[in-house]
Amino acid sequence: MRWRQGEIAASVSEFEKCLETYEIQKELAKSSSKALVEFERTYRDQIAFVYYAALFTGREVSKLVPGIDFIKRDATTLDGMDSLMSEALLFEDEVDWGAVIRDMRRAANDVYTKHYAFYADLLQKKKVVAADLEKHLTLFLERKTHSGFEEAHLMGGGEYNEYIPDYRLAAILMRYAPDAEGPHAWKRSGVNKLGLTHSL
Repeated sequence: MRWRQGEIAASVSEFEKCLETYEIQKELAKSSSKALVEFERTYRDQIAFVYYAALFTGREVSKLVPGIDFIKRDATTLDGMDSLMSEALLFEDEVDWGAVIRDMRRAANDVYTKHYAFYADLLQKKKVVAADLEKHLTLFLERKTHSGFEEAHLMGGGEYNEYIPDYRLAAILMRYAPDAEGPHAWKRSGVNKLGLTHSL
């Protein structure tokens, strides 16, 4: 995820490799019970990356392998929340985000919760305004110094804060604010699956 440094082509290549690997593993999963177990182990906590990759490249991807339903619906976990957000954005699923965040706060009122609550609020409103982007700036900078994000490199934790784009916000902007500008907005030439034209 290097588009924040202007490396759009490299980012697209990474996303396409992710999707190609997923498709190969998905086919292998149909061949035997052992392959199915391996597929489930690999993608149980990583399906969100596949969905985000599909969003950013405009590639078609199925929601589930027929007969396999391992997607975590427990949004009180970070992996579960990512799965729910990415799936809702890609497939336009309706979700009661207010209830999701209430459950998440009851389960663990930690530093991550308010960051995910921010995303959920945007998904609930189905729009992004200037004030939201200003709030995101504050939240994202917090990840640079907060010890809770020290190892969360893909969330912009620590020294990665200035280099890693917030791909969760980028996906939300694609859906609800395609003309938004800024270091986290995904921009590439062509028309993606959402029908939104982007330029470099």
